[in-house]
Amino acid sequence: MARPRKSHTTREQLLEQGLKIFLSRGYNGTGIKAVLDEVSVPKGSFYNYFDSKEDFVLQIIRHYNSESEKFAEEAFGSSDDPLESLKGFFRKQISCNEESKCAEGCLLGNLGSEISGQSELCREEISKAWRVVESRFAEKLTLAQEHGSVRSDIRAEVLAAQLLMAWQGALIRMKVDASVEPLEDFCKTMLGDFLSTK
Repeated sequence: MARPRKSHTTREQLLEQGLKIFLSRGYNGTGIKAVLDEVSVPKGSFYNYFDSKEDFVLQIIRHYNSESEKFAEEAFGSSDDPLESLKGFFRKQISCNEESKCAEGCLLGNLGSEISGQSELCREEISKAWRVVESRFAEKLTLAQEHGSVRSDIRAEVLAAQLLMAWQGALIRMKVDASVEPLEDFCKTMLGDFLSTK
């Protein structure tokens, strides 16, 4: 018997709802049934859209990365000052975390610590996504070094990696403290003292 025709709309709804639930409950705390119930999709129909839970998570990561790219384009803005552009990105991130009452953080960080031993495919996708983020940061930092607003004794790629790691740590602390203060401290220390040419 032929499989039912896939509805792009239903698939997108499953991805959006899955993303929302995975952000709040994590990988192990999320059952497929909870996602299906939210979208009113029968359990048997899930496999018309995804091969397995692992495939579902993999597609959610890709969906999240795609949305993150759009977010970054807007958040970096059109400033001629690359350091200000980078600061604008993190200010926008802080604002989004305030809106979610500090409960969500970053899907990549959340899943990365939970799923790395359970799915090699998902681990690789998260690692690849982080390399994309680092390269975006490195582009801005390279320009800022050329402007003279960011230290040049450390390569931009190394600075970018340090920024990403520190940001992920700040997001964990934000969730534990239920406060954006760790994110604000990150901005002050990492985007100020750490990157400063002074």
